[in-house]
Amino acid sequence: METLAERPTCTLPRQTLQEETVRPLSFAQERMWLLDQIDPGAATCNLFHTVDISGPLSPALLARSLDEVVRRHQILRTTFAAPGGAPEPVVAPAARRPLPIVDLAGLPEPSWGPEVARLSTEERRRPFDLAAEPLFRVALVRLSADRHAGLLTAHPIVFDGGSSLVLWREVAALYEAFAAGRPSPLPELPLQYADYALWQRLHLAGEPLAGEVDPWRRELAPPLPVLRLPADFDRASAHGFLAGEVCRVLPAPLAAALREWGGRCGATLSSTLLAAWAAVLGRTGGEEDLLVGTPIESRRPEAEGLIGPFRNTRVLRARPRLDRGYGPLVDEVREAVAAVAAHQDLPFERLLTALGLPRDPRRAPPFQVMFLLRSQPAPRLSFAGLRIAVSPPDPAADLAGEVFELGLIAEERSDPRGDGDGGGGIGLRLAYDALLFTEATAARLLDHLAAFLAAALAAPERPLAELPLLSTSERRQLLAWSDGGNVGDGGEDGAWPPLAHHAFFAQAARTPGGPAIVAEGA
Repeated sequence: METLAERPTCTLPRQTLQEETVRPLSFAQERMWLLDQIDPGAATCNLFHTVDISGPLSPALLARSLDEVVRRHQILRTTFAAPGGAPEPVVAPAARRPLPIVDLAGLPEPSWGPEVARLSTEERRRPFDLAAEPLFRVALVRLSADRHAGLLTAHPIVFDGGSSLVLWREVAALYEAFAAGRPSPLPELPLQYADYALWQRLHLAGEPLAGEVDPWRRELAPPLPVLRLPADFDRASAHGFLAGEVCRVLPAPLAAALREWGGRCGATLSSTLLAAWAAVLGRTGGEEDLLVGTPIESRRPEAEGLIGPFRNTRVLRARPRLDRGYGPLVDEVREAVAAVAAHQDLPFERLLTALGLPRDPRRAPPFQVMFLLRSQPAPRLSFAGLRIAVSPPDPAADLAGEVFELGLIAEERSDPRGDGDGGGGIGLRLAYDALLFTEATAARLLDHLAAFLAAALAAPERPLAELPLLSTSERRQLLAWSDGGNVGDGGEDGAWPPLAHHAFFAQAARTPGGPAIVAEGA
């Protein structure tokens, strides 16, 4: 795919919200608002994560620190009314907000985990009204004098996964200063998210937009491939999206081998994992040409310290042809990733419009599957005698706003005790549409990915068609079936039913003179 030459840096303009009569939404915000109009108040895309807080926490100081963050970032006190049918951001004045506290200190410690999980589910599922209430909320759960859990929920129209790092770094700096009796150490923000939204609307219009779109017209020229994965449930009757998730860990030795092989080939971990994911999908769906959506961080340097929805989406094309090896596929994917990086400013919505691909709330053109490598670990901070560990956000935080059937999120693990396999493994989280797939099917795909990687790294030039996908247990099961035996863990009686050809042979032995097949009375 052709890439554009480096463009001169375009500095974001400074616009004071109070002076603007027309305040545009960014393209990402416009998409979120439209999705909310299709399914008002839906909580399926809510961004949620928990924060483990150890140490002598002062809830009052935490509330004061959060209030200061909300004062600094106008986006966190913005709602979206549409009096004339078109959305318009409305910024509320800065004010103190109560910090809800749930006290579980009276419960025995073994009950803390299940109760926090229950409260987390309730918080995650509470909908937002985009026009009438704060779209960012934090609750505190008190477990003991030195142990608390924070529950953060936000709507993706004002927040994204990268905003979490900005938020908790500022909370840490503010809390430490307030605990010592000092004023805020943070300088006033030179820009607000609204400035980025205005820059985006002004910069991506006319000739600049055409230059960004032209390379994609060739790469995504119709007809586009459609990946038809075998589903457990009928697609025609599946309306909406029901989130499911399964997790696995690539063992440390396999992860190390993947990193080492990619380093020799000049390929990033993102490219090697994406190529393997495309190969497994292609083999599963019987396709040798497929499209994969991938979220990218589109923050400009001037916006590094801002909170807001900066996540963009790109589409990568992979051709996992069965007659070639994993190595050549990785080379192709690496080139596609480099091409995508040259166009990170172009909003996905503008690309779809320019290419004449309308949004469908039930199906995401032009891809049905997604992939993301999360290489930035969740923050762990120490300040004022406290230690906080922010959990990884839900897959919704990384894939919010997209309609997809499968979304694979890979996460590097450097904590030697973090994955139970000796350290250095790669966490895999597969978000799936439970209206189409069962949990067992989703888990089997992750097992196939691990089996494929192990075989591909051992023989990267071996044709994809010859690389095994089945796990050890699946191969053992098939071998037992082929020998005519039964394998445990199958049905209620612990045995799998006989295969059709075995049943035929058995019946032929019992009644050799009887009819073999009866059809329409003959």
